[in-house]
Amino acid sequence: MSTDHRIVVRNPRSGDGKRTKRAREIATDRGYEVLDSTGSDHTVELAREAATRADVVVACGGDGTLNKTVRGVREAGALADVELGVIPAGTGNDFADNVGIRGSNTPSTSSTRATRAGSTSASPTGRRSSTPAWVG
Repeated sequence: MSTDHRIVVRNPRSGDGKRTKRAREIATDRGYEVLDSTGSDHTVELAREAATRADVVVACGGDGTLNKTVRGVREAGALADVELGVIPAGTGNDFADNVGIRGSNTPSTSSTRATRAGSTSASPTGRRSSTPAWVG
């Protein structure tokens, strides 16, 4: 796994598309590689591949995108090695609601708030994180 390599797995069709478009711009500006999914199985495939070469994998989309991204990282056997992040950009965003990051105006705010929530409680992968998904 490379050092300081960060990848966003993005569903460009999530929600109304505005947040995923903005997330792509911010991620690219901050040095993240962005991989666009063309569908459900493709999201798992992209996340699995990303987990083999990144330190941080961020799901950008709704709950389905998050689920598929976590599945891909798990299939790569990298849950203990990769920091996971989420940019809630779907319609429902139940996960984001439950960890208190729903309704943020920008992906960077969402990620920072997600990290703060993660630093006080275990993440779905059993890991705790104190590093924001949007770094540098």
